[in-house]
Amino acid sequence: MTEELHQNDPRWKDATLGNGQPGDTIGMYGCLLTSLAMVANHFGGNETVASFNEKMKQNNGFMNQWIRPAVISAIYPNIKYQKRAQCENQPAPLAEIDAGLAAGSMIVVMVDRSPDPGLQNHWIVIHKKAGDDDYAIWDPWHSPSAAKTLHGRYGHGSPADVIQEVIWFGGGTLELPQADEKAEPAKPPKPSPAAKPAGKAEVVTANVEGLKMRRQPKIAAGNIVKQLSRSNKLKILDAVDQTKVGQHGQWLHVRDIEGDEGYVAAWYVTPTDDPFLGVAPKKDEEAGEPTPPSKLVVKTTTEGVAFRTQPRTGDDTLIERLPLASELLVAESGAESKIGVHGEWLQVKTLDAEGYVAAWYVVPAGSTSPPTQPPSKPSAGEKKLRVNWPDGLKMRSQPEPTNETY
Repeated sequence: MTEELHQNDPRWKDATLGNGQPGDTIGMYGCLLTSLAMVANHFGGNETVASFNEKMKQNNGFMNQWIRPAVISAIYPNIKYQKRAQCENQPAPLAEIDAGLAAGSMIVVMVDRSPDPGLQNHWIVIHKKAGDDDYAIWDPWHSPSAAKTLHGRYGHGSPADVIQEVIWFGGGTLELPQADEKAEPAKPPKPSPAAKPAGKAEVVTANVEGLKMRRQPKIAAGNIVKQLSRSNKLKILDAVDQTKVGQHGQWLHVRDIEGDEGYVAAWYVTPTDDPFLGVAPKKDEEAGEPTPPSKLVVKTTTEGVAFRTQPRTGDDTLIERLPLASELLVAESGAESKIGVHGEWLQVKTLDAEGYVAAWYVVPAGSTSPPTQPPSKPSAGEKKLRVNWPDGLKMRSQPEPTNETY
């Protein structure tokens, strides 16, 4: 039986991950490395996280601290890098995961580990099916009291919603199921029943800061309506949802005091006896025509935009990485002319902090796409290059080598 390894093991948690900078430690960022080390051991290896880190470095398995999972085959030729699938905007391919497990593959997945705001991606290993709709996992983050299944530990959505990326490793060719065996697309939410008489609907309040209200009852990019304060009161709109409060994996259809409707995770709210005192629901004829905000609000145009304490790059200024489409309140006047301009910074606010973001990574919140620049004409002798880093390469306005270069 494969021994679980943990990135936060005192023996190597402070070691530098790959070719990263001091501070890029295994304990902080080594979940994918640790997952790969467990895959290697499952197929006959005898690795610690530290020894596998060294072997990956020797085999060009890193670009700075960023890991290249396919290099595991250079260290262990019997392990094949079979397939990789990204599923941030669609349900995870559970039928293919099941087929891989049945064929003896090990499945490394990136999960959305929390509905809270901020950086929340985490890599784990799925090593077998657990019942009809759950999976047994090896989790690189050691937490003695945590559950050993995907839904038990990350139960804020179904496996199809929580899994954001999948990599299959095995000893041979991966046999995929036929098209009619694949998981069905996520079903749209059921229509709400008629509203109950005033005063009889359940009211709940968020028990975490920054709880996300979503357009549909699932975790997916571009699905966030807003983030709620711990003090926000929410009216449950569907009578059938009143028994779901506090239950993992369940969603509530709610309306907040500003009249916005959406879905929240049922296990992050608490019943309250306080009155709702909300606004009336928006009329049908007003649908699709939101009231313009009284203050300037922008949203991020890519995943992982840096939120900083100062308007400059550097490890000492980073507060957190913001998800795609994060909405930010602009905290300075005359900022409209900066939006989309390279080299400019915007002073902004989140629910609980104030800082700066690069102005060229945001657009006004009402926009559907980032501002576009007219293409420049190629100069004589200009060559085309192809990016070979799978997670994307950043183009910068200045040749500044930092930890964010890739």
